[in-house]
Amino acid sequence: MKATTAIVIGAGIGGITTAAHLAQHGVHVTVLEKNQRPGGRCDRFSKDGYHFDTGPTLFVMPHIYEAEFASLGASVDDLLDLQRVDPTYRLVFDDGGQLALTSDLKIMYEQLEAIEPDSFDGFLRYLTEGSSPLPAGDGTACRVRFPYRI
Repeated sequence: MKATTAIVIGAGIGGITTAAHLAQHGVHVTVLEKNQRPGGRCDRFSKDGYHFDTGPTLFVMPHIYEAEFASLGASVDDLLDLQRVDPTYRLVFDDGGQLALTSDLKIMYEQLEAIEPDSFDGFLRYLTEGSSPLPAGDGTACRVRFPYRI
């Protein structure tokens, strides 16, 4: 019997995860990547002794990563050295004003209220809505039937 094969286009987080799951189920996988190395948006470059991350600014939904690592028999904590950075992001406006996104709510209050009075309550609503879990899908989001299922 001929082995099942698959081609995965892109070696970013999604492509590598897909390829790993397929391979775990016995599929012979070829990953095609346009860049010189895997990583997709999770990349970096160096120039004149300085290093620049080109990838995601924030690590959101860590539970998704933890679940994917666990389903592949690995642990995020064992394989990644994640370090908290605070502030996580700094915005610089045309007028020279700045906003540093920090987990310190007192500092966020002071910054937001200085930019737009009475804006902090909206920020808190945003945080509350953003921390709510997304509804679990039923696997039919793309409404496409694939001939092969693992």
